[in-house]
Amino acid sequence: SGQEKQMRQTSSLRLYDYWNELRGSAPAPDRTRLDPYAISNILTDTFILEIDPWKSLPFRLVGSRTNSLFARELKGYPFTHLFSLAHRPDIKSAIEWISEEAVPLVAGVTGQAVNDRQIRLELLLLPLEHEQKLDQRILGSLSLIEKPEWIGLIAVNHLEISSLRILNHSQLAER
Repeated sequence: SGQEKQMRQTSSLRLYDYWNELRGSAPAPDRTRLDPYAISNILTDTFILEIDPWKSLPFRLVGSRTNSLFARELKGYPFTHLFSLAHRPDIKSAIEWISEEAVPLVAGVTGQAVNDRQIRLELLLLPLEHEQKLDQRILGSLSLIEKPEWIGLIAVNHLEISSLRILNHSQLAER
């Protein structure tokens, strides 16, 4: 389907398929229906964000590979602070769109590390229902597109957005 053209990474596709299956005909699945065992093969790339009044989006849960990418424990850390100052307004706008319209989003991001090192990643953000509201939690994944030899040894300092795509509702209905 059209989603495969928009997402390239296995963990993004698996998480999206799982999310889509859980939600059925609803705009988004309820957070309480998430079963970590069902996505155990991609948990290292997966995270849950809380949508807070300041729109900094603290991490509620974070997979180990995502933590190691930034060489720190990200639980409680603001998701928006992973992005360079120039890209924070874009990610905040994208998050508002996701939570207000209950649409999934996929983004190409570049991780910037010391000595001009870069890594390409795929970011998937999916709305979740929490306590009958769609503006409380987001399920996501951050997948490596490439794995340079320095990954895990040198921390990514910040992310920059190279592309943002809202996944189309009509395509969602086809799946």
